[in-house]
Amino acid sequence: MRKRIAFKPHETRGQEIIKILENMGGVNKYNLDGSKGIIAIETNRGNYITNDWDYWGLLQSDNGWEIYTLEEFENKFRNLRVS
Repeated sequence: MRKRIAFKPHETRGQEIIKILENMGGVNKYNLDGSKGIIAIETNRGNYITNDWDYWGLLQSDNGWEIYTLEEFENKFRNLRVS
């Protein structure tokens, strides 16, 4: 099963989260800034980036979700660059 990635919000670097998700194919239809909610790509509805995800529900589900802070993501995937 392919892992799916969600992010915890970041007050000052939220746009970097949005850019990462856009680079993964997400569409920021709702002009989110990455500073609120759990942020991920809704693959069932046009690949829109949304921020209304249930944190505990994602952790408890067996859908392959991994939830990162921006810093955790950067440490794990150092070879990926946001342009």
